[in-house]
Amino acid sequence: MDNLLYSPILNERLIATRQYLTAAEKSNPEFYPEGLRGAANAYAVLVGPGYGAYNGNGEKYAGGFPRPTSKWSKRLIGGGLGFNPFSDSGKPRKWRWNRLLLACLGSQEVVAQLSAAYNLNWEHHAEAVEQLSAIYNLDWGNHADEQSIPPCYLSSGEDVVVKYILLARPRFIIPLSRLVWGHLASGLQRAGGEVLREGVLPKHESRLIRLPSDGASEYFEAVVARPHNHPSRHFLTAAWIETFGKELAPFRED
Repeated sequence: MDNLLYSPILNERLIATRQYLTAAEKSNPEFYPEGLRGAANAYAVLVGPGYGAYNGNGEKYAGGFPRPTSKWSKRLIGGGLGFNPFSDSGKPRKWRWNRLLLACLGSQEVVAQLSAAYNLNWEHHAEAVEQLSAIYNLDWGNHADEQSIPPCYLSSGEDVVVKYILLARPRFIIPLSRLVWGHLASGLQRAGGEVLREGVLPKHESRLIRLPSDGASEYFEAVVARPHNHPSRHFLTAAWIETFGKELAPFRED
C-alpha cells in the first residue's frame, strides 16, 4: 500500500489513502513549518508566495528566516486542505479556490462543468480535495501583495517548499504566479529536477519534470503548471479554470 499512497494515478492514491486512514493507528503527528499545510501525500500541491494581508485577528506573522514550526498545521497522510481553505474569504474568492482544487483533483465529469453557474455541486466530488491537496508557501509572513515580500524571504523558502514536495511526491505542482514559478524552478533544479518536456499544457506555462523522491534512488514525474492567474484575484475566471483542468486531465491518469 505504501507505494500506492504516492501513485501517479489519482484513483490509486485515493484508494490507498482511504485504506491507510481506516487501518492506521493514531500516533504523535509531525507539524509542518509555518506557511505549509495539507496532505503529506498530496496529489496536487499549490505553491504560493505567502499568507495574505493581516486581517486583525490572531497573531500577525512576520515572515522571513528562521521559519518556525507551525503550532497547528499537522503533516498527515490524507490530511488535505478540503474546500474553502480560506474560510474568512468572500464567496467569489472561495469559489475560485474550490474550482482550482477541483481542476486538479476532480473527476472528468466535474472538470467539464467548472465554468458552470456558481451553484455547481462540488461537494459530491470532495474526497480527493479533502484528502490529497496541499498548499506550500515560499514565505510565511502576512503581506498584502507578493511584490512586498522581500526577495530574500522568498529565496530562503525555496528549499523548505521543495523538501516537502519531494516527500509528498505530487503529480501536480501548481505555482500560483510568475514570481513563484521563478523561485520554484530554481529550488527544483537544485534538488536534481530534470525537465523532460516544456509546454505540456498548450495554453498554460507548464513542464513535465522528473524529481528524486526525498533524495532516494527512486524518482517520480510531476507536471508543473501555472494557472492563468492567482485564485485570490477575480481575473482567474471559471472558464480559464475549466480549461486548466481539462489540460491537466491526461496527466491525472484516473
